[in-house]
This record gives sequence, C-alpha cells and structure tokens, in this order.
Amino acid sequence: MTDEDKNLLELAVKLRIHISPRLDHVEARFFDGAAWNCFKERYGDNENAATRRAIVRAAEEIGKAMQ
Repeated sequence: MTDEDKNLLELAVKLRIHISPRLDHVEARFFDGAAWNCFKERYGDNENAATRRAIVRAAEEIGKAMQ
C-alpha cells in the first residue's frame, strides 16, 4: 500500500465514505443527511486506481457541499 493509498483510506474514514467492491466496479457512497450519493468507477485493469478515483470523487462532492 502506497502513502497515497493510506491517505485516501484515512480520508474515506474521516468523511465516512463507504467503499463497496463489486464484480466489475467499485462504489464510494456517503449519506448527506437526506440521501445516499454514489460514485461508481469501473475497475478496468487497475482495481486500486478505480477505488482511489471513487474516493476522490466522493470527497470532492462532500467538499462542494461544505462550501
């Protein structure tokens, strides 16, 4: 696990982002108080990269809501 992976995992925990691996994609979900928001990324040839992208997309959306 790289430092980037560790940092993103810590971010996901802090922001309460739920990571759900699926057969061909990963989902990063969070509850905004009214509804669940879900960001899906297809694995392609790199499951770890797809997971990182999903976490970043969810975190960006949380950040937008905080502004």
